[in-house]
Amino acid sequence: MKKRFFLVMTLVLSIIGCAMFQSMIQKPTVELDSVSMKDISLLDCTAVFRFRVTNPNSINLNLESLCYRLRIDGQDFIKGDFQVAIHLPANAAQAVDLPIRINYLELFRSVSEVAQQDTHNYEISGTVGMGLFDVPYSHQGTLALPRLPKGLLKSSSIRKIQ
Repeated sequence: MKKRFFLVMTLVLSIIGCAMFQSMIQKPTVELDSVSMKDISLLDCTAVFRFRVTNPNSINLNLESLCYRLRIDGQDFIKGDFQVAIHLPANAAQAVDLPIRINYLELFRSVSEVAQQDTHNYEISGTVGMGLFDVPYSHQGTLALPRLPKGLLKSSSIRKIQ
């Protein structure tokens, strides 16, 4: 009987302690800082979404995960989880890069109107896992993707094969 009472009291005190700790900690802010393209080829590219995560607390925090959902022209395109291990210093901001590989053919199949447009509206949203809590983020903008070339070769012929 004493063991059960001790276990119940330990559980109650742990829950109260966690709730008090969470109320003392301010949630960090997450803002999209920039979007850049790298490793661009005729078939694919990498979109790098750079976030600015600000820790307003007087204690250090650790960023553990980044969940994301990318929508292009109103259509779901990519979603997933990105496991990270980033130390956020107290009262400071830290840049966090989320690289997402974009295959143009998959993009064209996923969104039917993309092939006719040079620019595309995007929305990236999700959560940043901080251990005790998840911080939501959302940002919208426009991406300019290179178009596949149309018929670079006008004509060809083979005259002699040896």
